[in-house]
Amino acid sequence: IGDTVRFGFSVINTGNVALRIETIEDATASVSGGPVNIGVGETDTSSFAASHVLTQADLDRGHVQNTATVNGLAVRGDGSIIEGPGGAPLQASAISDAGTDPEGRTVANPETTETPDGTGAGDGNPGNDPTVARLTRTAGIELIKSYAGFEDANGNGVEDAGDTLTFTFAVSNTGNVALRIDTINDPTAAVAGGPVTIAPGQTDSTTFTAAYPLSDEDMRRGYVQNSARVTGQAVTLDGTPIPGDGGAPLLVSTVSDAGTDPEGNLLADPRAVETPDGENATDGDPANDPTVVRLGWPEVLLRISILETPDMNGNGIFDAGDQIVYAFDVTNTGNVTLENVSIDPDSLNLNLPGFSCQPVPLEVGATARLLCTGNRYTVTAADAQNGSVGLSATATGQSVAGVSASSDHTVASPMMRVGGLTLAKSADRSTASAGDLVGYTLELGNDASGIATVTDLVDTLPAGFTYRSGSATVGDSPMEPDIHGNRLIWRGLHLAAGETLPVRIEVLIGGGVQPGAHVNRAQAFSPATGQAVTPEATATIRVEAEAVFACSTVIGRVFDDLNHDGYYNGEPSRQSIRMDAPLPASNGVERGLPGVRLITPNGLAVTTDRHGRFSLPCAALPR
Repeated sequence: IGDTVRFGFSVINTGNVALRIETIEDATASVSGGPVNIGVGETDTSSFAASHVLTQADLDRGHVQNTATVNGLAVRGDGSIIEGPGGAPLQASAISDAGTDPEGRTVANPETTETPDGTGAGDGNPGNDPTVARLTRTAGIELIKSYAGFEDANGNGVEDAGDTLTFTFAVSNTGNVALRIDTINDPTAAVAGGPVTIAPGQTDSTTFTAAYPLSDEDMRRGYVQNSARVTGQAVTLDGTPIPGDGGAPLLVSTVSDAGTDPEGNLLADPRAVETPDGENATDGDPANDPTVVRLGWPEVLLRISILETPDMNGNGIFDAGDQIVYAFDVTNTGNVTLENVSIDPDSLNLNLPGFSCQPVPLEVGATARLLCTGNRYTVTAADAQNGSVGLSATATGQSVAGVSASSDHTVASPMMRVGGLTLAKSADRSTASAGDLVGYTLELGNDASGIATVTDLVDTLPAGFTYRSGSATVGDSPMEPDIHGNRLIWRGLHLAAGETLPVRIEVLIGGGVQPGAHVNRAQAFSPATGQAVTPEATATIRVEAEAVFACSTVIGRVFDDLNHDGYYNGEPSRQSIRMDAPLPASNGVERGLPGVRLITPNGLAVTTDRHGRFSLPCAALPR
């Protein structure tokens, strides 16, 4: 509606006198142009034009059809009017013929071609056919289904079984013909309203509604999800059905799109927003999403804490025989009231004799500390060996609709002193030089009586100090550590009660180590918690600078001493020779020897380059 159809006119003078055309009369279109004089045998195609603004009736009809009339006065060359018999002006008149067919194609010979009218009929006269413009009738429809709220049957303020969800429908006519909607089909909800006729470009949001009663199954599922379908029939403004191709009714149908998200929030542009279904899945098409209502769902959060750790054996440390007193806090993190919130005794991973908690109700957002008996745990020797003990439990509760919620939590005890461990560290010297091999000894002791233990031992070397592979022993047996950078780690060392375990290593002081004090640090850690179970033990070595080799590198060359004078007399000049040609005579010039391997007293190997050159760091030189 509102678009403009434009027409052109070809006026032909078929007489033997010139004609003056003032205008063209068209009952359907608005004509512009003229006047114009047309000579004998001439055709004017540019002076006149017409336009017609489309109406809904035109679209309902499916075409625009019109006929025009032209009148011409006979004139002389000077423009004066030629009079006919009786003195009246001599005139000529004609009714238009169609120059295009209904699909807009040009008719080659209009005067001999019978062009049908808008209904497809003709009158047998090919010279007076109406001009017909066929219009495309398009039926289009969109359906948006939105959650509108619920009827709270029990007055508890939340959606639950027995309540009724309500939905609204927005039906939009996206075509160019009116649509009659008799009803909306919804397999889940009961639809009320209709019929209604919707004009093109209009949306009806009030005629149709739907209601759905909630069941226990819906509450257990946690959501309600459904889609609806609408079918519209194209009709004229007076309600007459508009036929489609072949004469059958012109129908259009579509499935609904979600107008609200699962939490009930209105979507600004539903057709452009992909809304997930109840299982949070999508199909990539934002225009066919089901309408989902997320029902009030209970949630509980459990947090276990340690109130105190009484020293039951009075030895001043937290160890076997002591107790741990636990507290249990529960929070309603859902959007419905919870009932019978408590701790499931079967969920405990530790033996808490007589454990029981009094159930409590929880309003939304509320937190409560449960009143529990038997919430004390006595630390065992195995716990002490592990260094820590953790308690796990599960809190449970139900909504007023009977839907369950649960939450798990675990809390670890403070670090225990593992078996009364001690650690000492020493070096076989107090001063050394770069390149020296230093021996370290660690003594790991278990002072506890009657308690064996397992621990990890970590030795951290100073920067530039390198562990000599194969030198480590634990007790009297070789045992290589795991090496991570400058950290040496022995895992799972077993110590009986009262046992002392020596660990020995050898370390090379690198040539880049600066003079000064360098501290080697060691500490034992619990395999269970990763926390330190001994103080840090240290041993300090002072690296001293040497007057000659403190920071020097020896550079030399291995060469063929032709004259046996002990000195290098230079390389021959460079020559371009083929790779397979024999080397030229030396002419007494001495060559460096490539690929010669040199071994230092410390076992370091170097190889000469192509010129026989080599270099030795100070760390490799003998002391």
